[in-house]
Amino acid sequence: MGRLFDEYLRKERIDTEYIVIQPSEVGGRILKLFGIAPIECISCEEKNAILAFGAFIGFTAANMTVFHFNSGIHTGIMNCVEGIHNIDFFSMFSLGRLNLDVLALRVPHFVAGAFLKRKLIGQGVREGKTVILFPRSNSIPSPSEEFWKKLSIELKRKGYIVCTNVIYDEEPVYGTIPLQIPIEEIEGTLCFAGCFIGSRSGICEVVSSVDCKKIVIYPYGYRWGSGYVDEYFNIRNMQLCADMIEISYSQEKMLLAQILCHF
Repeated sequence: MGRLFDEYLRKERIDTEYIVIQPSEVGGRILKLFGIAPIECISCEEKNAILAFGAFIGFTAANMTVFHFNSGIHTGIMNCVEGIHNIDFFSMFSLGRLNLDVLALRVPHFVAGAFLKRKLIGQGVREGKTVILFPRSNSIPSPSEEFWKKLSIELKRKGYIVCTNVIYDEEPVYGTIPLQIPIEEIEGTLCFAGCFIGSRSGICEVVSSVDCKKIVIYPYGYRWGSGYVDEYFNIRNMQLCADMIEISYSQEKMLLAQILCHF
């Protein structure tokens, strides 16, 4: 949504006041990276009530647009054709839901500065020789904890510092340095560290424009709609960046070798 917002406003000729409602505090912070305002973060219960109100009186009458097609209303039927004919998620969202065919994409603007470098050094991050793991995904299966442990051991043998991005009370991968990275600082953190390795999740779109080594992991053969996750959510297919290393795996032993060959 952040990348497409200008195009949507232009297409719909919206030049009056509006407010963007986001049922996630982190999602709201991501939208702010794209300069979108004002934003009101609400609970899922409040979101469901607003959607029910719009569906009841009509979204046009409510002066409301629902951006995501999988939002619990009638457009949810589009789930069935996700990935059909090799269509990717970005095209499904921009063309299928918003009917945008010519795109001028916003880029996110992150926080940077000397203070961030000092903070990272204090946390044990070594410039250009640190791998930050993002091992968890809410929607797509991730490799086992044992896999991430083995990966961290092998990376340390190659001379890298290994950290894990953790949220709230999550445990880091065994033997790694836990980092709680604010979304606003993720670009500066990764540029300083040097490498991102993560299971495919929404954070991969956020970091797609970051200038560092980026490795994304997909489970091979995992269905999504009418396609597969490694095709439907493929970052390069969505043309969000050209240098993302994207690996599909069926065996964790082979995945370990596929990742380590890039170091």
